[in-house]
Amino acid sequence: MKFLILSAMGLIFAARMVAGDLETAHDNLKQAVQAKDVEAVKKLAPAASALARKTIATPAPAGAEAKAAWTKQVAYAKEVDLYTENALATTALQAEPPKLIDLIAVLEKQNPKSKFLDQAYGPYFQALEQTENGAKVAPIAEKAVLSQPENVDILVIVADSAMAKRQTGRAGIFAEKLIAVLEKKPKPDNMSAEDWEARKKSALGHAHYIAGMAHSERQQFALADQDLRAALPLIKDDEQATAASLYHLGVANFNVGVSSGSKAKVLEAVKFSEQSAAIKGPFAKPAADNAQKMKGEAARLN
Repeated sequence: MKFLILSAMGLIFAARMVAGDLETAHDNLKQAVQAKDVEAVKKLAPAASALARKTIATPAPAGAEAKAAWTKQVAYAKEVDLYTENALATTALQAEPPKLIDLIAVLEKQNPKSKFLDQAYGPYFQALEQTENGAKVAPIAEKAVLSQPENVDILVIVADSAMAKRQTGRAGIFAEKLIAVLEKKPKPDNMSAEDWEARKKSALGHAHYIAGMAHSERQQFALADQDLRAALPLIKDDEQATAASLYHLGVANFNVGVSSGSKAKVLEAVKFSEQSAAIKGPFAKPAADNAQKMKGEAARLN
């Protein structure tokens, strides 16, 4: 019995030692964050997280008094662990691109599901582009989407990447997911209402565009018509995307019109094709050719 009592006392003493170390690590990290010391934060945050997780993983003691102290310490450890993630993200977003990249990479490794990554991926991808590491963006996004499936910046990248690889089905899935996310996502805390509205509009236009193009290539013409119509007013500043959308709207409406015997739809297809033909670029000639053929088909319909 005496041995058991001594063992319990030893565990309590060890827990207090860890608690003291954790408090010190927490304080040191807070000082580093306040000083915007990137290298210190990069080193101290993972160390504090490791101590916190060690405390969290400690088995609950049997005694009521010891268990109450343990519960309090575990709650504190969880707060510290969360703070380490916040420290990495906050410091990263205030740092120069190379250091931002380092800190976000540390946070990704520490907790790929961290809520603080949600607002960090946009600046992270921009920093990679600015440091001539743009080729890393798509692979990072492909991996990150598994842990952050509703992140707007990630979904834009993976949808684009899939479309570039001619993986139209996959591109369409990501684009539709992005549309669903944007419809319910609240304004991020670090963005003004005006900036968020602009970002949302841009991402939504891009998502509808990719979804529409994917549907068109898969000959899902009614769905293509729906998404591309939604995209048009949102992508009007992108001339070539507009030309492509109008071209595919022409194709979609023509096929819907012919299959349903709707002259109105075929004439609408002519209108879209002529609008696409009026924009200089790769779609101009094929759109003009389509418009002439569509007019002939419209003349045969009542």
